[in-house]
Amino acid sequence: MEMPSRTVRILHIGDGKLLATDVAGRVHLLDEDLNLLRSSTLVPNGQPIYTVAVSGEYVVTKDKYGGIGRWSLPSLDLLDHLDAARLRGDSLLPGEEPSPVVNRGIGIWNDKVYVNNGYLQMVVIDLHTFRVDRIVPSMSSEYLEWFDFGHPTLHAVTDKQGQLFLGNVDEMDFPVQVQVDDESNLHRVVWDFRHERFWVTQDNGAGEMGNKTNGIVTLTDDGQVVDSVAFATDDVEVLKFSPDHRWAYSGGFDSELYAFDNSTPELRIDRKVATFGHNISDLTLSDRSDRLFVLTQDGVITALTPDGTRLARSSFRHQSFWDIEAHPDRPDRLLAGVDEGVAELIIERDGPPSEIGVRIKAQHDHGVGLTRRVVPLDDGGWVGVTRSQVAFRAREDGALVWHTAPGARLHTVSVDPSGSRVLLTCNFGAYELDAETGEVTDTLEVDNAPIWAGAYTPDGDRLLGGRNAVVRRVARDSHADRWVAAMSQEAYCKRFRFDGDRMFVMGGVGVHEFDPDTGNVLRVFSELLENTAEDTVVVDGRLYTCTYGHQLGVYTDPHPAGPEVTPELLGLIEPMPDITKALHAVRSADGTPYLLVGGRGGWLRTYRLTKEGPERVRDQYLRPVDPGRRDRA
Repeated sequence: MEMPSRTVRILHIGDGKLLATDVAGRVHLLDEDLNLLRSSTLVPNGQPIYTVAVSGEYVVTKDKYGGIGRWSLPSLDLLDHLDAARLRGDSLLPGEEPSPVVNRGIGIWNDKVYVNNGYLQMVVIDLHTFRVDRIVPSMSSEYLEWFDFGHPTLHAVTDKQGQLFLGNVDEMDFPVQVQVDDESNLHRVVWDFRHERFWVTQDNGAGEMGNKTNGIVTLTDDGQVVDSVAFATDDVEVLKFSPDHRWAYSGGFDSELYAFDNSTPELRIDRKVATFGHNISDLTLSDRSDRLFVLTQDGVITALTPDGTRLARSSFRHQSFWDIEAHPDRPDRLLAGVDEGVAELIIERDGPPSEIGVRIKAQHDHGVGLTRRVVPLDDGGWVGVTRSQVAFRAREDGALVWHTAPGARLHTVSVDPSGSRVLLTCNFGAYELDAETGEVTDTLEVDNAPIWAGAYTPDGDRLLGGRNAVVRRVARDSHADRWVAAMSQEAYCKRFRFDGDRMFVMGGVGVHEFDPDTGNVLRVFSELLENTAEDTVVVDGRLYTCTYGHQLGVYTDPHPAGPEVTPELLGLIEPMPDITKALHAVRSADGTPYLLVGGRGGWLRTYRLTKEGPERVRDQYLRPVDPGRRDRA
């Protein structure tokens, strides 16, 4: 049987079985060969389940909005559900609503469930009756990420702002608090009984290496840092020990899984176990630790041996829209970067003058991995970058002209106004290529930091945006900086967009508008956005942005007013079907504006844009490519 929706969490529960939760609010049971054995019923208005724990005969979950459920492990029947809006303490103000958030913090100790509600409070629930014992302030002002009860006397908890708490959940007393990461998630904390220390993952890193490289930190049980090893340039999501703690496995959004040799106290990577085609988002082990189960963010589970031999893959047909761009001279022809290459979309206006249609004309699987970014070219073809570290150019019929693998994880691609140069950004800086041949003509390294976004200005200068929130404009014919600027604190740069002569930067915190001539930040669009802003368009005096947090935000656009005029949030459309990645605005024959929104799951949603707000018109779905119609490198 095929998994019906994207898997977002996995747990090994013993007896050769795995538990999986999905983006539609369901729970599934699989065997170690990743065959689907049983699924729960579809819960009405089900929300993604990112938070899950198992104890005895029960599965306890929290969905993205804070609704808490208890399920029968043997049957996967839903037994109880506590509504997110009603599950709140008396200290809240009237009218407060639960916040959507992707977090994993849940602990079960002495038959009590400890978990955040949707209001950042700690809820304590009796496991067997599922009655709320109490709702109290959390030890953290941020959402919790992980609980660990492996220490003989201490409980460890981490949060989404890099803090580790050591204490006791029974008494809600945590006298030891340590800032392990400068500003971001600690996805895992685990007590290492072999060497009596805590291992903690980092998302951003700390100190001089913050926002450059990150990895694992070890600490004593009184919170003193013992050691650290940096091996990643993106979030470290997973950490799992073998039962005897001889080996530890860790990895994350760099898509690489590492094995640590824990036979001695030295914190040492023994080997790279495997590289995956997508972000690693979860990991679990069999009872005998002879199988690792890796979940990637496309919803695919892979079973493999500790030496990296692949044994099985879950049956799931993943698909996603990553990017949507219009041809320079044919605005009705759109190109989309998708999980299996590039899709061609056609905007049709042969119906009523105020309506449009969107037709999926073709899909081209180039055989080089999912296409994160695509740029249409004047000749009808396109250039793109893939998750598998490949940059390529294709003709209008999809045939590849060239492809190259510079040897680094690629993030974005841009083509200069003349069509002669291609700019790639990667974990080691940026490359400039000859657009005709794909040959590297220039290399730019900046602060030893990953460059996550790049673009050409209308006059051919190069814009580079870093993981460290630094944005710079580099001259087109030299490595001289015309200006260097910073985004807001705790931000990072994910993407550039130009709207005429206006420059927008998307990423952490939200959307920043920069003055392209001076580098000054003119305004920030960020109110109530959850997680990374992925894309942005401006239409008729409003700015629309979509986020990793399954949102579409609508703001007033104060342009051309000065920076003293603050954008106003007009509304949020949430939840979207899954992670939102791409936006594109089009108009009907009579000028009525429409917005296309695409995301993970291969869905493309059309909205009509009205003064009252976006009106949902249609959902379309992109299916995986027929293996017989693939364009191969």
